[in-house]
Amino acid sequence: MERTDQPSGLTPRSVRSISLAATVFFLASTLLGCGYTLTNGFDPGIRTVAVPIFKSRSFRRDIEYQLTEAVQREIQNRTPFLIAKESDADTRLLGRVVALDKGFVSPDATGELRGLSMSLEIDVVWEDLRDKSVIARHRVPLSSNAVRLLSVGGFVPETGQSQRTAEKDAVDKIARQVVDLMEMPW
Repeated sequence: MERTDQPSGLTPRSVRSISLAATVFFLASTLLGCGYTLTNGFDPGIRTVAVPIFKSRSFRRDIEYQLTEAVQREIQNRTPFLIAKESDADTRLLGRVVALDKGFVSPDATGELRGLSMSLEIDVVWEDLRDKSVIARHRVPLSSNAVRLLSVGGFVPETGQSQRTAEKDAVDKIARQVVDLMEMPW
């Protein structure tokens, strides 16, 4: 009688299949156990978001409109949420521009300031309009319900970059941060 190293009834192909299934099961359970998910990370109970024009304490004109538009665009592009009027929305995202500042960041070899930065700081509050609660689990101790975000955009005037370019860069970055905060848990 011929002796084999494998138990009776198992072929090399079935051993590979069992090994593959065990590996897939192990990886899936490991990833899911670490908090990874196969969903998009947004609350499926929320369908619509109202994003009124952000308030602004900055002297820069129209920054609140640019910021509101950028946040709405990010929500439309990256989330399953629809933008709605406040009367029809499940939630409302309120924002306030706290600061918009221009600063110097990089001197050249002669000590002349060449690089400039544009920093934008905002407070945001995301409210559930259905039960009048604040959707927030992490709070920065600046305001009881607000999260403060900061974004910086750089520009070098000598190379043709403008202050508006840096401002748009800072607005786009902070809009992405706002939408990142809308993922569960907030």
